[in-house]
Amino acid sequence: MTRFDQFWVLAAVAAVAQFAWAVDRRRRSGRPLNPQPPSGNVLYKETFASGHSLKTTWSRMVWTKGCLRVVITPEVLWVAPFFPFNLAPGLHLEYDIARSAIVAINPAKYLFRKTVVIEFKDATGGVERLELLIRDPKAFLTALG
Repeated sequence: MTRFDQFWVLAAVAAVAQFAWAVDRRRRSGRPLNPQPPSGNVLYKETFASGHSLKTTWSRMVWTKGCLRVVITPEVLWVAPFFPFNLAPGLHLEYDIARSAIVAINPAKYLFRKTVVIEFKDATGGVERLELLIRDPKAFLTALG
């Protein structure tokens, strides 16, 4: 086995170990590997949305493309990425936002595309922002009221 082959074997072992660590960390925190959206009276649903959190510098730099699920019910706005994208640390993309906690909804642009910035109060009372690229912004805004 050459050094080149040894490098790729080591890289594969490291990737598998990191994936296993992320799955274990998520299970120990009590969060499901593949969170399910709320059921019942769904006012709006999009399966492959894009977006990013505006909470930290790291989460602002990382834009997820087509791996977010967005569901609006009369009670909550639910946003979560698909597995395995929900294993990435520091993205802050899993939200179960009560509709009463939404402070503002502002239209914006990201690279010449229309987006929606949602400002809401988190559990500590601070204001967080989430930017979503939705296929049908009008239906999304209508569902949020």
